[in-house]
Amino acid sequence: MPHTRRSSDEVLSAIRDAVHSELAAHGYQGITFEGVARAAGTSRPVLYRRFPTRAAMVTDTVIAHSTEAASTPPTGALRTDLIDLLEVLYAQIGATGVEVFSGLLAEVDHDTATRVEEATLGFFIGRLSTIVDAARAHGELGPERLHPRVPGAVLALARHEATLSPEAPSREDAASLVDHVIVPLLQVSTQAR
Repeated sequence: MPHTRRSSDEVLSAIRDAVHSELAAHGYQGITFEGVARAAGTSRPVLYRRFPTRAAMVTDTVIAHSTEAASTPPTGALRTDLIDLLEVLYAQIGATGVEVFSGLLAEVDHDTATRVEEATLGFFIGRLSTIVDAARAHGELGPERLHPRVPGAVLALARHEATLSPEAPSREDAASLVDHVIVPLLQVSTQAR
């Protein structure tokens, strides 16, 4: 059977899948261009043409996976939708999240760190805005627009819990954060009655 040449998008998808698998298997410190190339069915020169450093390669995968996160449409039940959103975030960070986060911080340049933050915040703001709009339509939140700092604060709280807790946060942890901090913040911010 003749070998079919993969498109650039197919190669990039295979690389991202390989990075994700290699991170899960070996952690950030154990990821190598050679291991990713082997797992992706490509060569190191192909990787080096796309990514000058290991941090750039991992960052690309982190951004791609955070923006492709599958989420169900909001139900309109504010509490449930927020808990579901936090669980998506926790799943993205995963068991190796703290180690990957620490490794990237040590190696990544300022511009790349900014890109990661913008992509993550963009995804989170988009999902949170959809949830807020649905909850507002169901009468759970007030008419005022969220201050631009509110989504960033919610993301920072959730990310802090996911990356600095000794164990992966549970649904109960997400519910507690939602009930005691996030919902009250959203209610005050939107002037809910």
